[in-house]
Amino acid sequence: MKRLNFGHKQALALLASWCNPADVIDCSLKFYFRPEDLRVLFERIGPVRDVYIPLDYYTRESRGFAYVKYESWRDAENAIRKLNGTSVFGRRIEVEWAEGQRKSCFL
Repeated sequence: MKRLNFGHKQALALLASWCNPADVIDCSLKFYFRPEDLRVLFERIGPVRDVYIPLDYYTRESRGFAYVKYESWRDAENAIRKLNGTSVFGRRIEVEWAEGQRKSCFL
């Protein structure tokens, strides 16, 4: 097996292309959060490309988590470091890397 030699920046760029590291997830939302509320909170860290709150198929209410997509993986990393464990509207939030991709209507 051939070993690949990458510099630090090349390795991070390759990792970014493989796993969409600009996607973070907030796992502990109150059900009345709106995408606009989350955008304001997360844009304190950096430019946000998209905010998506999955809804329950039957009740059309929030499932209690959201996906936030940043323009850059560095901003996403900073959001996890700075926002994870903080209190928003009296509730502790958990912010971590998203596992996999959010569902798309094209899949």
